[in-house]
Amino acid sequence: ENGQFTFTLDVRHGERVSGEEITAKMREWFGARGFSVGVHGDSSAFTIPENHPLAQALLEAFRAASGNPDARPYYMGGGTYCKYLPNAFTVGASLGGDARALNLPAGHGQCHAPDECLCIDGFVRAAAMIAAMTLALDEALSRI
Repeated sequence: ENGQFTFTLDVRHGERVSGEEITAKMREWFGARGFSVGVHGDSSAFTIPENHPLAQALLEAFRAASGNPDARPYYMGGGTYCKYLPNAFTVGASLGGDARALNLPAGHGQCHAPDECLCIDGFVRAAAMIAAMTLALDEALSRI
C-alpha cells in the first residue's frame, strides 16, 4: 500500500492485561524494527465471575450432565457477542472425542481452521449438555 508493507493483527486478550499494555509492548517491539503501530479499535475482555448465580447454574448443569460432581469445564471469557449481551456465556460445540483419530496432516482440522472438524459423538453429547444448560439458565434467571 503506497510502497509500504502493512498488515493487521487481531489481538484478543484476557482481563489481566489491558489493550493499552499490549499496544505499548507492540510499539516497543515493532518500533525497534522500524515499524509503526496503529490501533483500529480496542475492546476490553469480558467474563462473568464463577460465583455469579448464572455461572453457578451452568456449572451445576455441566456437572450433572457429565456425571462428575467435581468436573471443571474449560472456561473463557467471551471475545465476541457475549460482551454485548447481558448474562451471555460462550459455549462450545464439542464434548469429548479426538479429531487426531482422523489422522489429518499437522495443522488441519483444528478449531477455527478452514477445515475445522469435530467428532459427531462429542457434538451430540455437547448438544444435550447445552440443552440442559439452557434450561438451568432459564430457571436461574427466573430467581434473579
